[in-house]
Amino acid sequence: MEINNENKIFTTGFLDNSNLDDLKIHPALAPDDKTVEETLSFLRKENNEWVYVFDADEKKQIVRFKGEENYVNPPEEQFLRMKDKVILHNHPQDQSFSIQDINAITFYNAKKIIVVTPKYTYIAERNGKDWNIDLSSKEDINLYNRCVSLADNMLLKSYLRGEIYNDEKIESINHYTWKFFFELKNIFYDQETN
Repeated sequence: MEINNENKIFTTGFLDNSNLDDLKIHPALAPDDKTVEETLSFLRKENNEWVYVFDADEKKQIVRFKGEENYVNPPEEQFLRMKDKVILHNHPQDQSFSIQDINAITFYNAKKIIVVTPKYTYIAERNGKDWNIDLSSKEDINLYNRCVSLADNMLLKSYLRGEIYNDEKIESINHYTWKFFFELKNIFYDQETN
């Protein structure tokens, strides 16, 4: 098994940080000539995670990677191909972006990321030439943690008022965390119902 010491992975939820060095690396697969819409439709139904890379105009598929149930880990040299590209990724468990997703696209400066789940499509697109995010910095981690608290408090109030179920609260925390975080960073973010 190859080891990815950079740990720039795309994942659903959270992985045990003590085992990140043991994650399997998923090789590049040739493009399958699907359009963005065809790819999103395919990804909604998949149980394994995938990453597709499209050109900035979303017209030409460049490369794709098939991963495991909760992560996909392209080789380091393939991440370099993501600069100024559009990344399509799926989360079979209906979660918005993970921190690893955002670390990968911001570090390699992808133009846009679209995460599709069975229920939703999440989109984030940088404003300008870079993301202006560093989730390894104390400032951005503190901002992220404040957004988690804000989302959790807001959803807890909705739950206590009987407006949502507990499962909906848990499912929505990531969405509202990123919604608040990106809004404060002046970055486009959207959630669409599939």
